[in-house]
This record gives sequence, structure tokens and C-alpha cells, in this order.
Amino acid sequence: MKRRRLLLSLGLILLTILIAGCSNNNQPATNVPTTPTPAATSSPNTVNIQSFAFSPSTLTVNKGDTVTWVNLDSAAHTVTSASFDSGSLAKGQSYNFTFNQAGTFAYHCTVHPSMQGVVSVK
Repeated sequence: MKRRRLLLSLGLILLTILIAGCSNNNQPATNVPTTPTPAATSSPNTVNIQSFAFSPSTLTVNKGDTVTWVNLDSAAHTVTSASFDSGSLAKGQSYNFTFNQAGTFAYHCTVHPSMQGVVSVK
């Protein structure tokens, strides 16, 4: 009886190994979602953050317009002024701010202070 259980157990183990060996786990997965690399945008009210710079560095908009900053760098950046602060933006993230007052708004990246820009609102 013990020998029969031992043989049955060994048979189940071998069967499991054979079944596992027949499955093809080495094939690449299909339909796996990936995070696309963000593309630079050329919308008139969009500022791309790329190569540790704001582009364009100076932007003129009308009162009530919304400006969008898009981080295309692999490093995190901020869009910070006395009037607004994006917080840390990772690659691919964006920040929107609507300018409801006329004036000149200088901003910078708190992580990389040499990165500076200006939004002029008419």
C-alpha cells in the first residue's frame, strides 16, 4: 500500500513536470500595455520641459487662457512661481494653470533653479 502511494505520488510529480515543460512561457506577452514616451507638443499655450529647459522660455497669452507644461525629461521638474506651483512632475506628467489676471509671471524649477521661464498675460 505504501509502495502504491509512493508510485502514485511520483507519477503525479512527473505529470506536473511534463505539463509545465509543455507550456511555452518563453513567448513574449502580447497586448501588454506600455507607457508611451510623451511627444513634444506644439500647441500655442504649451510649454515643453525638455533637456532641462522650458520651451518656449517666454510665452504670451491672453487673460483667461490656460497654459500647459509637459515634462518630457526623465528627471522630475516643477513649475513654480509666487502664483502657482505644480509640485513634482515626473516624465510624461503635465500641469495646467489658467491665468485670470494680466501681468508678467516669472517661474522656475525648484529642483533645477537655472531653469526659468516667463508667461506674459495681456
